[in-house]
Amino acid sequence: MAQAAFDKGFRKACVLIDINEAFLSWGKKFKEKFESMGGQVLGFESVDIKNTTDYHSVMTSFKAKNPDVIFISCYEEPGALAANHALDVGYKGKFVFTSEWGAKAEKIVGLDKIQGSLVQAMNYTYYRKYPDQDKRGVYTAFHKQYMETYKEDYGQPATSIYDPAWMFARSMEIANNVTDAKAIRAACPKALQEGKLPLIYPNTDVLKNGLMWGAPELMLEVKGNGYTLLRELKVAREVLE
Repeated sequence: MAQAAFDKGFRKACVLIDINEAFLSWGKKFKEKFESMGGQVLGFESVDIKNTTDYHSVMTSFKAKNPDVIFISCYEEPGALAANHALDVGYKGKFVFTSEWGAKAEKIVGLDKIQGSLVQAMNYTYYRKYPDQDKRGVYTAFHKQYMETYKEDYGQPATSIYDPAWMFARSMEIANNVTDAKAIRAACPKALQEGKLPLIYPNTDVLKNGLMWGAPELMLEVKGNGYTLLRELKVAREVLE
């Protein structure tokens, strides 16, 4: 994300992240990488999104520093709200959003207001706009059935928890056991490597720390009423382990 921002000519950034450890780590890594390339992080703020509903003050502070881009890392709705409040106070620069960004955020902010911003996205953000790119068709089928059933947009976790359910069900069959957690866990890689499960994210392994691994994420640029795919992103296995 830092590299993509730098490649777009952004040299001055501010960072807004949730106090959650994962988001905080994300923000620190962005700052570290961005500065290592010669960029400047002019402001770094962490907020408790569970108790914060007004981001005008922090965004006013950011705007005064005149950044090219604001990196936002938190859950979808508060992240979109923070972006809206930045626009409210007259911020004219771009944003970098992390993979929580999705359909709900698009409605809260409006893609027309954040043209040229970057999104590090799970594939569902891209496929819901461009179903023809969903070559396997699994996400498109999920989306159709979900919308017909619930008739409302969903966040990224809806797609993320779909795949583990399939994996665990198949792992129980392979282990021939529904109670032995270690046996079921040991069968998870094989369940993925068979290549027969209708997975939204085509992961091929489960790491020792429990992360499903293998599917790339996407770096997107907001353009028009959709996105331009800049590149696929895949974190090295050894980094995640």
